[in-house]
Amino acid sequence: MVAHKQEVVDQLFLIDISEKSLRNTRESEIPTHCVMANEEFLPFKENTFDLVVSSLR
Repeated sequence: MVAHKQEVVDQLFLIDISEKSLRNTRESEIPTHCVMANEEFLPFKENTFDLVVSSLR
């Protein structure tokens, strides 16, 4: 039997330029931070995140 390290999400950052979109987020068990920002000028230092996922509609 091989033991696998399970990756977990400690925090979730939702970033959008629209305040309305940020207000329409779902409840989550993960601590979630909503940040209103333009994707070209994000208020985070380099290498802040381990994983980034983008969803354009």
